[in-house]
Amino acid sequence: MHAINMVNKGVFAALLGLSLGVSSPVQVVSATCPSVAVAWHPGWTQVNRTSYPGGKDSYGLEDGIVVRRADGRFTMLSAEPYAKPYAVAMQLGLYTSENALDWTRQRTIRVSTGQLGTDSLHAAHWGPLLTRNPANDTWLLSYVGYKAAKNNASGFLANYQGTIFSRYAAVPGDAGLDSDFGEAASTPTAPAYESDDVLLSPDDFHLLGPWPHACQGLQGTDSFAPYQLADGTWAALVGTSHEELPNPWAGKVGRWAVSVATAPELAGPWTRYNPANRSDPANAPCTDIAGGLENPMVSARPDDPKAFHAVYDGSGNPGFGYACSEDGLDWACLLYTSPSPRDRG
Repeated sequence: MHAINMVNKGVFAALLGLSLGVSSPVQVVSATCPSVAVAWHPGWTQVNRTSYPGGKDSYGLEDGIVVRRADGRFTMLSAEPYAKPYAVAMQLGLYTSENALDWTRQRTIRVSTGQLGTDSLHAAHWGPLLTRNPANDTWLLSYVGYKAAKNNASGFLANYQGTIFSRYAAVPGDAGLDSDFGEAASTPTAPAYESDDVLLSPDDFHLLGPWPHACQGLQGTDSFAPYQLADGTWAALVGTSHEELPNPWAGKVGRWAVSVATAPELAGPWTRYNPANRSDPANAPCTDIAGGLENPMVSARPDDPKAFHAVYDGSGNPGFGYACSEDGLDWACLLYTSPSPRDRG
């Protein structure tokens, strides 16, 4: 196990609701969203290589989620670009902490093939999340599996045709976080991911196009953030990136775009949400959150558990964005927290 100290206490405080004395507070307010105090802290650093389970080509942590356990402790799941080729040789690591600041790496959940030019949807793994299903009190692991190849004139191919995979923990409750998501039985010839379930795949995907759907680009489905609606059904913000060249949607939707998907249960079946024509889910519209956003994280609003809010990477914009929804299906309220020129370094 490897001990890690997270330098950026401010960011973790903002995301986890902890009172840790953060710097540069910004008040985020709109007519439809509650006021939220957030902070920008410029001190983020990657995990140093002496404490990270990768070689000289490791690149730290990116993506993932932190969940607060019933006993007050924390579990973090993160994507780890641990070797070359960058963004392809990936593993998903699980960490624990008593205080959300000092972290100990516990185990590896998934390892991608790390190979370019194969037909495997597990060449690269990104976007891991943990979602508790109250129906069975069990944690669900979800992540994005990609094919990978060398980039060429058709676009960015290091991560393409993203597909959402999942697996429930072996035991219910928070004990499931410490148990097994199928990795215990994994072998070089029978990796754990071979038994993972597909939650959502891109529609009408062809490597060379055409690209008929506004919210489905070459990168496929590149993020999946599920949440339970007031009626007990589920929805998710699902992302894509138009990495195809030429991009037929340039100037019409953002390069990074997000739409909504729905399901009767967390395990599916999942369908993209097109309110104008429910029989045509592939053409689900992009949300009105922003012209470019990536990796949204959704939770119920503290002032109204039937409503939701999200934070997300601002893509080409500095800082991160905040959005909200009254019902989890219609999203709006684009706001960015932007660091000062001094903080940007």
